[in-house]
Amino acid sequence: PFPTRRSSDLAFVHRMSQYFGYHNPQYPDTFIDPMAAPWDYNTLSERPLITHNGKYWLPLFSALRQALLNTFYFDLMADAAYRPRFEKSRGEFVERKTREYLRRIFPADEVLLNPRKPNGDEFADVVVLHDGKILIIQCKAKSLTRTARIGSDFQALKADLQKAVQDAFKQGLTARNYLSSVETPEIAVANQVFEIDMSQVSGVYILNVTLTQFQMLTTRLANCNPTLRLFNGSEYPWSIALGDLDILTQVLGSPAFFLHYATRRLELEQTPFDLLADEMDLLCFYRAQGMYLDTPKFQNMNAVSIVGLSSDIDRWVFERHERGKAVEPPQPAMPAGFKEFIIDVEQSTA
Repeated sequence: PFPTRRSSDLAFVHRMSQYFGYHNPQYPDTFIDPMAAPWDYNTLSERPLITHNGKYWLPLFSALRQALLNTFYFDLMADAAYRPRFEKSRGEFVERKTREYLRRIFPADEVLLNPRKPNGDEFADVVVLHDGKILIIQCKAKSLTRTARIGSDFQALKADLQKAVQDAFKQGLTARNYLSSVETPEIAVANQVFEIDMSQVSGVYILNVTLTQFQMLTTRLANCNPTLRLFNGSEYPWSIALGDLDILTQVLGSPAFFLHYATRRLELEQTPFDLLADEMDLLCFYRAQGMYLDTPKFQNMNAVSIVGLSSDIDRWVFERHERGKAVEPPQPAMPAGFKEFIIDVEQSTA
């Protein structure tokens, strides 16, 4: 039971609690039909505490953290007057955190937030200029609606992915087209102008960072594109959730490794078979063998499922973030001394 004292405590637990038999007014038919129950709206995601006889009980501890992340989001989104401000703040949060995570790997002055073109138009949400490589990153805070999440509305799913991924890719293509339109394009951040000599650029990457986890829907967009038809041609962005980017930048920890991983991730879209995996499984697959799928082992495959490889990452996340231990993240397999050699090369000024 949760003891309460102040009126603010009571207001909080009242908002987070439900009585036995509670139904959200928007979903009055939940848990009525047992055949549909696994996909029904679970009120513990909204109100994880149970109130009975003047006391409050928490039957599922893990539901509390999830509810704190989600339930107030729906309250704020339902406030028509505050919603535009709330959505703007969410978008700005994703942009700031993306810059923060990428600055773990790249020098701080190479990771630019909200650069603009000379005419004042936005170039990208975040851009990285590093050693002849340009990362164009478009961030989206769009979440899946419930009907899209449970698969009951195909058009809702398509509309959500359009806003979260397709729109970001179009913006990334516009930015890349601008870079190729002149020999020395310029982008500006505050009062600082960056001139880019495109003759020295050997690679441009388009990334899409989302606040929401879209799991296997976006780890290989070519899987579902024949049905969703979000993209023309065979080019796709690398779409990654913000939480996965957080882990990825801690594990890879080097511009060379991150850029190589980005190259391999984008090349996955070109495999001649469907690929089922989440980002952490792909990261562990990369650690194990470089994420190469053009080997004889994968010839004549119709689909490849890479699951259950992330145990090392899962263990590290638990030890580091749940138990608070100062443990080093697992590293990619490599020959002795190779990592030190890469670091020496990256730090060389010659």
